[in-house]
Amino acid sequence: MRRINLAMNLSEPLPDEGIKVPIFVSFTGVKGVPLWALGSNNAYPLLRFLPDQIEMRVIRPSFRPYSDIERAEIFQKFKSNNLRFEWKDTRFTFSANVIRRDWLWQVVAFLARRAVPLGEQATQFLSLPCPDLSRPG
Repeated sequence: MRRINLAMNLSEPLPDEGIKVPIFVSFTGVKGVPLWALGSNNAYPLLRFLPDQIEMRVIRPSFRPYSDIERAEIFQKFKSNNLRFEWKDTRFTFSANVIRRDWLWQVVAFLARRAVPLGEQATQFLSLPCPDLSRPG
């Protein structure tokens, strides 16, 4: 069973080794089809924010600069906290199921500080008060 760091903190500046976001599963999909995946990884999924780029893994590790993000959106369906990145140069997407709602809020706030374009649901979510960081969920 994986250990989960309960003290995720996405404050600036990020350390050189980045901040790993605890996620249950990662997906690759296609723009415009939010709940359909071409591939998934629930054994060793990865989402790590580095100072100048994002590291992610569905099948194999990949890196993308923040400037490549066309839009970041969230989906909270079926008691899950999904974050999806759409890229400027491809129809493929990267999605991650973030373990806790408060961590999802921290991620969206971090992306907003980085001037990443947010989707409508992510913007609305960020306008809410940060969920209670002391309780899971």
